[in-house]
Amino acid sequence: MRSKMDLSWLEKKDYRVITDESDFDAVFEEMHKYKLFGFDTETTGLNIFNLSRDNQMRDQLVGICMSWKRNQGIYLPFEHTRFKNLDKKYVLRKLGPFLESRNLVLHNGMYDGKVMYQEGILLNIVHDTRTLYFNIDSNVSRGSKGLKALSERMYGYPIIEFEDIFDTSSDYGLFRVLPEDLVKSYACADPDHTLQLFIDSFGFLTEGQRRSYALDMKLERELVRSEYYGKGVDMKLCKEFSGYNDENLERLSDAIYRYVHYLVCKKRNFDYSDSKYIFSISSSDELAHLFYNLLGYKVLKVHEDTGRPSVDKFVLKSMLREEEPGMDEFEENLLNTIERSSLEKAGYDWLSDGDKILIDRKKFNTYKYKLPYLIQVWRKLEKDKTSFYAKLLDNNYEGKFFSDISQTSTQTARLTDFIQTLVGSLKHLIVPYNPDTQYFIDFDFAQIEYRVMAGLSGIDWLVERLKDPEADYHREGGSIIVGKAPEDITKSERSSLKSVNFGIPYGMSAKGIMENRYGIGLPPVEREKRLKEIQDLLSTWESKLYQIADMLNSYRDKAITPVDGRLLKGPLKGKKIGRIDNPLGRSRVFYLDKMDESDVASIRRQAGNYPIQSFAREIYSMAIVRLCAALKKHGLIDIKVPDETMPSGYRLENKVVIIAYIHDECLLNVDKDVSPNLIQKLIYDNCMIELKGHPNYYCGINVVTNWHEGKEDAYEAPVKYAKWVSENYDDLIKTYSPECCQRDFVFDQIKDYMTKRVAEEICKFVPDVFKTKVLYLDRVVSRFKNYFVKPKISSFWPLWREVLDSSKQSPDMYKNDVTKDLCKNAGFDYDDYTAVLLETYLLAVLGELDVVYPNGYRKHYEQHGVSGKAISLVRESVSDREASLLQEQEGDAVDGTDSEVKPIESSNTKILTEVFSAISKDMDNDDVLRLG
Repeated sequence: MRSKMDLSWLEKKDYRVITDESDFDAVFEEMHKYKLFGFDTETTGLNIFNLSRDNQMRDQLVGICMSWKRNQGIYLPFEHTRFKNLDKKYVLRKLGPFLESRNLVLHNGMYDGKVMYQEGILLNIVHDTRTLYFNIDSNVSRGSKGLKALSERMYGYPIIEFEDIFDTSSDYGLFRVLPEDLVKSYACADPDHTLQLFIDSFGFLTEGQRRSYALDMKLERELVRSEYYGKGVDMKLCKEFSGYNDENLERLSDAIYRYVHYLVCKKRNFDYSDSKYIFSISSSDELAHLFYNLLGYKVLKVHEDTGRPSVDKFVLKSMLREEEPGMDEFEENLLNTIERSSLEKAGYDWLSDGDKILIDRKKFNTYKYKLPYLIQVWRKLEKDKTSFYAKLLDNNYEGKFFSDISQTSTQTARLTDFIQTLVGSLKHLIVPYNPDTQYFIDFDFAQIEYRVMAGLSGIDWLVERLKDPEADYHREGGSIIVGKAPEDITKSERSSLKSVNFGIPYGMSAKGIMENRYGIGLPPVEREKRLKEIQDLLSTWESKLYQIADMLNSYRDKAITPVDGRLLKGPLKGKKIGRIDNPLGRSRVFYLDKMDESDVASIRRQAGNYPIQSFAREIYSMAIVRLCAALKKHGLIDIKVPDETMPSGYRLENKVVIIAYIHDECLLNVDKDVSPNLIQKLIYDNCMIELKGHPNYYCGINVVTNWHEGKEDAYEAPVKYAKWVSENYDDLIKTYSPECCQRDFVFDQIKDYMTKRVAEEICKFVPDVFKTKVLYLDRVVSRFKNYFVKPKISSFWPLWREVLDSSKQSPDMYKNDVTKDLCKNAGFDYDDYTAVLLETYLLAVLGELDVVYPNGYRKHYEQHGVSGKAISLVRESVSDREASLLQEQEGDAVDGTDSEVKPIESSNTKILTEVFSAISKDMDNDDVLRLG
């Protein structure tokens, strides 16, 4: 080693390898005099996962490194082959409680936290120098915050790293066979320099950065558990999906080879022959040669270090911005062979239309450069193959997927995890570790970034509106833009408003927002029309919601304003930087040297988004930390179980594990002996964040059997229902049995809640309907507009006029042509969609109903049954059900002649009648007249 690098710095170090128990006892006694310790571990490899103890894939603890003074360190060996080891049981039973109670400083402490978690010890990770430096400067570059790089910058010499000893990480297990002197020099240096870095660098943090760093450290301790446990995977489905993925890769590769041959022949004016241009699609060099030398594509970016043309994902994305609609005969035939995904053959009814498409016809037709689009899709398939399927199928990970969870990989500090790349049907792969004894709870913050935007800009009227958990940002904020009441905003108007609201913080142009809203490839006339529509909407938005625009611009201006150099410390001293802070104090640094016009524009775009996305992350993180504290209090996580087979004397168990963090979403694996109502209560009590001057931050909570179900609207518990659960948990727990289906148990509760919630809304206009069973259309149809309640009906009750067979099962079925004429003659604006919602709900609850039209015409309806197909419609998503109904021709019914006819359930009728009678007593005839 001395021949390869300068190790003179070792001469002043007091490093020791402790191999005798008496020596360990002496240093252990000395350690009690100190309060802060550098800590590190050495292992047989990197696979520190929750696997069976006899699993050969599971790596083990080899030794522990500690330091409590400058230039000092000890190493406690357990599994070495060339010198004496300490007894692991003896050391861990003494050292374990100490490590759980003393302040420890680590570098990349998540890893060492997992190592000791496996040993039944909860490390008290108080500081992490990697995380500390991330808070000083969040600019992320590979290796920039590694211990070796930081130590060399701070102290002027490089410490020994694993790569200095071995060629590859696959040699990690050979650490056990190294000589004692080399082990001492390598192992003791890490905790020594980690401790020194913390002591010398903590003062570099600003006051605000200390707050964000403190939150990060609290969160880091919780992430250890999540990363150690991994995610459960349906291995049978995984093998099936992997096969389809391989088929898609093979088909697409063949198509790319044929298409490239065709393009080269076309470019060079060669006669085309039915052949292929074979090359390595994964090779950047070969792809660059193809793009720039053979096909003559314009070079958009070069590598800074080599100056060679780039073909990275940003280049491909830039190429796809150019449009030239149309396909020639070859391209049309090519698309026909690859348009449909092999996944379509699986035949699962939960596959969406998008899951069945491999190459989007509209996109392929629109792009000027179609080859980059094919390469983009190929790369996604290849990434799924190598980073997901191969890891699971080629290794004995016991049906679990393990991946790093990082809070230092993005400049906004949002958590990253490979699991975030699984989209659509792939979410079906993520299941509880043991589906027979466990279930999932998925919760997601509703419109968190938009609510942050309202809070940071100080729009008081909008903040107040958004304190209602049923309020929608796009409708409430959009009402002032389109000049309508929130409930009168159409679905199309809301979509346009949502596109603008999304694009504004990112500094998107009207063209970018237009493409995000309507897609690419619009006909020229339609394109201009839509662009003008977005431009007008943007102009109105900026004049009406100017507080948000002012807030964003203030951050953007500050980002390009140099910070006074006298305020800069540590690695930022002497640099020309701009810096912005979110309300917690988390900073983002922008380097302002040699800026050109494009650099300024880029910084301004990033600066506008930063305070919103990063502060949303703070709220999310606070919620996770609070939830974990509550789970610990209830004895559901980090349960220390005495176990004499463990060296430490304990093993750690969990009844609940947070397994995934997906942007603003969180996925929990829960044992069935834990009531879902308890977890709902803990989420409501701890994750619904209230901040002064902000809207309330709410979570939707889903109890499901796989991750894909966690994204379905029908399973999402309304916030007011969650509040009811929290307030009535002591009674609800008496009704719970672990043998039930937890998803259906909660779904039935939600349906009961929504039954009452819908009734409350109806009673505002016809308070006596539940006593009289008479519906006056003119009193309610045009007034029943609550945009939260209204669509929920179709989530829980099959829309009966859509599913009944009118010719056989329901001769008295509501006829649109009759009712339309009746309403038209009475001057009443008839809304068939609202009418069918009301019919569906009231017939389901009451069993029969009289409908009175504006001209006095009265008609009696009864439940005649619903087709078996209706049952499958109950749990479809709200948006899908609403969209499908609106698109159908009025009066159409689903043919149910081949299905078993069953009566509509009306078990709630008695209790509902009592509830609504009580509601009706509070409203006299004058109230009814005023409402009607």
